Amino acid sequence: MEGYLKRQPRLDLGKVNYNREQFREYTALYEEAKKKDDEETRQFFKMVKYARLNTTDKSSIAFAKKYRLDLIEIPEEYQGESLEDIKIKKDKRSRRPLIRNRSSRDISKYDAWRNYDRQLLKGSGKQGCIRKIWLVPSELVKAFGLPAPTETGFDGTGEYNFEDSNLDTFNIADYRQTDFYHGLNRPEGDAYYNSDKNIRKPPHKRDRKWPTIEEFWESTDPKEFRLSCQDQADFRKFRVWLRKTLREVQSNPKSFEELAKERFGSEIDICVGDNFDEVGKVNTNIAVFNYDFTYFMSAED
Repeated sequence: MEGYLKRQPRLDLGKVNYNREQFREYTALYEEAKKKDDEETRQFFKMVKYARLNTTDKSSIAFAKKYRLDLIEIPEEYQGESLEDIKIKKDKRSRRPLIRNRSSRDISKYDAWRNYDRQLLKGSGKQGCIRKIWLVPSELVKAFGLPAPTETGFDGTGEYNFEDSNLDTFNIADYRQTDFYHGLNRPEGDAYYNSDKNIRKPPHKRDRKWPTIEEFWESTDPKEFRLSCQDQADFRKFRVWLRKTLREVQSNPKSFEELAKERFGSEIDICVGDNFDEVGKVNTNIAVFNYDFTYFMSAED
């Protein structure tokens, strides 16, 4: 096949009768197009040379699928070109940014903290959640302090509200896990719950013993919690951050309340009224309002 990808002749204004001063705009347009065309032609023949030398490279394989390298003749003016400044064009798949929102678990640039001024609005405990997760209640109390009062009535006993570095809000709450919803346990105790009459019932109809609110939050066994968040919140990274934080708390002998007392205990002043000469101090800088992101991160973070 002769003349495969042979260069077409280019217009040279220096060889024609042309008034450059009268047609300045066209001259500038021509010079810009000629400079761009010369650079593209030079890079093309460089790529031909590169593909012949590197046959196993992905860019060379993709380039060879478009052109017949064995039929391309490199002009003499481009045969001595160096490959140091070659610009390899990547395909669209390799050029486009790849953001793995569903599978990425990298939390190097992600952080979250407990907040008290923003929370999700929930109509009831039956409102749908994004995930059901199993957590140890005592570890939650140790890591983030006592839970806040729930907004779901008798369906729950406590909840935690969080905010992450994307300013999205999350909510973790229990759902019908204590006798606060199911009522008091039978006075007979285990004698009733382990009786033959109760055991003969199907598992979902058997009466079971439910813990009290105090027993539930002091429990060291995993319990089911409901995780709720905003529509566009990255709950996967938040879940990774939450489990990572709970693992770190296990090795720390001090709880969240003890650390808060060491840091803000000197700011708390209570006047019990036994000393009438003592002037009571009204503390306006309440410790609970200082639990923002600066408490969990240093100035460098």
